[in-house]
Amino acid sequence: MQRPSSIDKLPSEIRELILRLRNEKGFTFDQIMTKLTELEVVHISRSSVGRWVKRQAPIAERLRRSREITEAIFRETGKEPASKTAQLNIELMHSMVFDLFTVSEDGDPAAIEGLKNSPSDMEKLARTVSHLVSAAKGDAEYQKRIREEIERSIREETAAGIAETAKERGWDNETIDAVKARILGIRK
Repeated sequence: MQRPSSIDKLPSEIRELILRLRNEKGFTFDQIMTKLTELEVVHISRSSVGRWVKRQAPIAERLRRSREITEAIFRETGKEPASKTAQLNIELMHSMVFDLFTVSEDGDPAAIEGLKNSPSDMEKLARTVSHLVSAAKGDAEYQKRIREEIERSIREETAAGIAETAKERGWDNETIDAVKARILGIRK
């Protein structure tokens, strides 16, 4: 097993900064080293930053692909969940499970070699899939509750506005209740 690099030992904020500078802003390793020196992170070498970023590249690529897939699904269906992060995490896990069962790009099926002979790994994978289904269901229920709460709030505000305007115009309570029932479905 590979020992943790000096970068792995840094606080997560610094590691995230390094990835953000490299992947989002296109900084060179020299520019990253300059930024780290400004932050008084001087006990790491340029080569360790380079090796660490290189090891992170496949993970970043997988996340990028997963985001693209998820966003394409949102565009296709026209639905965007209340919790885009939850949906992205679910999609990422789906992607990882899919990657496990596909042959690697160089034709080597080694990615699933150990899985074939290990019932405990299969059990873990089954649990993972089960958790994905539960997470998707939980996210759908959360979205439904949010929509219902928003609709209830809008109905209440509209009913109050109708009542206020109607009273200003001299309507009696029976007429106001009839209007609320007809327009908002609110029965007294």
